[in-house]
Amino acid sequence: HRLTQDKDSYVRSSTAGAIGSAFSQIPDKAQAWEDLHRLAQDENYVARSITADAIGSAFSLVPDKAQAWMDLHRLTQDKDSYVRSSTAGAIGSAFSLIPDKAQAWEDLHRLAQDKDSYVRCTSNHSLGRVSILKATESDDEFRTHLEEAIEFFRRSSEDAGYNNPAAFCLPFYQSLHSLLFTEMQREDEVQRYLAEAKEAIKESQSRDVLLEAVNNLSK
Repeated sequence: HRLTQDKDSYVRSSTAGAIGSAFSQIPDKAQAWEDLHRLAQDENYVARSITADAIGSAFSLVPDKAQAWMDLHRLTQDKDSYVRSSTAGAIGSAFSLIPDKAQAWEDLHRLAQDKDSYVRCTSNHSLGRVSILKATESDDEFRTHLEEAIEFFRRSSEDAGYNNPAAFCLPFYQSLHSLLFTEMQREDEVQRYLAEAKEAIKESQSRDVLLEAVNNLSK
């Protein structure tokens, strides 16, 4: 709490990230949230960017979701592309809990047209995540939302640089689509998608869970 007010912006930035990671264990969540809310307006762009990430990861636990959403909505229009990119990712992570989903969806579409390629990359990845969420909630439009997600993941990959957030999602959901909806499945194509997905999760924190999903599809 004290370090959120440190004179050094890198200390404030690191502290915002620490609060986001530890939020579930912090005894005074109301104060922790006030600190994040204040840091979302920090003068330093790195602090604002990391705070956006922190709000996204802690969104389910913050006591004032309406204000948390307004902070993210405001940060989608930040002058710094690094902040806009982090905010797009945060909205994708927290989408199911955001009170104004229509505005959040609109913000992601706007950011997907951003002049910065990595903002577009992150935004399309989040749009893909939201489309997968919609697919899991809809029986009638499952295929439509799945195909929509694949297209968003494809656009994300096209704009990706050294870091591709859709590196796993694109081949994984392509293989799922092929298995479910292609009449004449090409096994070599499906296995290629799955091999790409396996390669993409080598460094993932959820590696074991994702590998199990890929192996289940392989069977």
